Amino acid sequence: MKIENLKLSEIKPYEKNPRRNDAAVNGVAESIRQFGFRQPLVIDANGVIVVGHTRYKAAKKLGLKTVPCVRADDLDETKIAAYRLADNKLNEIADWDVELLEEILPEIDFDFASLDIDFSDLELSESDDAPREKATNVNIPENFQLIVTCQTEEEQKELFDELLAKGFDCKVFVF
Repeated sequence: MKIENLKLSEIKPYEKNPRRNDAAVNGVAESIRQFGFRQPLVIDANGVIVVGHTRYKAAKKLGLKTVPCVRADDLDETKIAAYRLADNKLNEIADWDVELLEEILPEIDFDFASLDIDFSDLELSESDDAPREKATNVNIPENFQLIVTCQTEEEQKELFDELLAKGFDCKVFVF
């Protein structure tokens, strides 16, 4: 695999790209800023993007002049079309090992929110026999919403009272 640095002006987005990726551009741009450009774009023989439209947009946002690219000039048009779709669709099949994620997340001192990454959509469990750790030094935006599922009404009241005592404007909704 030969990686070549190409000017952004030499690269063309695929006009029929069905993937709507604008919501990911800021996070990918921040990832590139923090970690560097670690995944090259894949382009065809004509410089049209096969894989990497979001990285391309992020590079433009960052004002980069060149980006690393790999040419897929060994693939015919049918395989390129299939690869475009497969690359985007296959990641939707994967899921998370939540237990392992729970183990490693506390070990990583990193602000994933800076990349627009939120793990709250995963059902991270809390062991009933393990004491809960309380968050300290948490930067909370002025306007935010948080949905908490409590096991008991007593737990709900305790949490609600604690948040009110800390000056949070709270509302309880029962589902």
